[in-house]
Amino acid sequence: MRMPFGKYKGMPVESLPAPYLRWLCENIELRSPLKEAVLRTLEEIGPGRIDGLTVEKEPEPDKVREIY
Repeated sequence: MRMPFGKYKGMPVESLPAPYLRWLCENIELRSPLKEAVLRTLEEIGPGRIDGLTVEKEPEPDKVREIY
C-alpha cells in the first residue's frame, strides 16, 4: 500500500521510517486499510530495530565513557 497523504505521499508504507509510522499511530486516527498496513509494518520492524538497523542491547554503564 502507498501512503495516501503527507510528506511521504505515494511512497510504499513498508519503506517509511519507523519513527514516522509510530507518530502516525499516536497522532492520527487511521482507517483501514492504511491502519493495518502501518501496524503490520511496525510489527515486522520489531522493537529492536530502528530504521533498518538492529539494536543488539543497551551498553553496560561501566563500559560507556563520556566524550564531551
